[in-house]
Amino acid sequence: MTHKLRELDVKMGPDRVAKAEDRAKEMTEQLDNTDWIEKAAEEFEKAWKPKRFYRTRRFFRFLWQRLTRGWDDKDTWGLDHTLAGMILPRLCRFKELTNGFPISLTKAKWDEKLDEMIYSFEMLSDYFWDDEMDIEERKETRKRINKGLRTFANWYSALWW
Repeated sequence: MTHKLRELDVKMGPDRVAKAEDRAKEMTEQLDNTDWIEKAAEEFEKAWKPKRFYRTRRFFRFLWQRLTRGWDDKDTWGLDHTLAGMILPRLCRFKELTNGFPISLTKAKWDEKLDEMIYSFEMLSDYFWDDEMDIEERKETRKRINKGLRTFANWYSALWW
């Protein structure tokens, strides 16, 4: 190390080499002093432990709820999205399997009604369906979704085969 510093002494001058040596000593002392690392670790642990405990406790609570009742409280946070995600695949499968239609409709009209319902639940099961739309498109899509939901409500009792 001193050999390299002597080479620097010639290139940089003695004052700058002395400053470099002092700075190197300071940095070595700072690296040897690990108190700041321990303090940072303690602070991190204080901040993390409650969150970790809460997350772990919540995980087991939700697991117990799913095992005992088939769903957990997390599903109620966005119930519209949760229900749309449950209804959509069942409606699609219903459309594939159904071999009849209400007496007041034709097969083609019944398929149209089912398509309206399926479209509404497809859009509702996607959280970000309106991110790429301008205001007019969003209004039209919202009208179409509401029409499909009304159709679902009106024909709810006819969803059997």
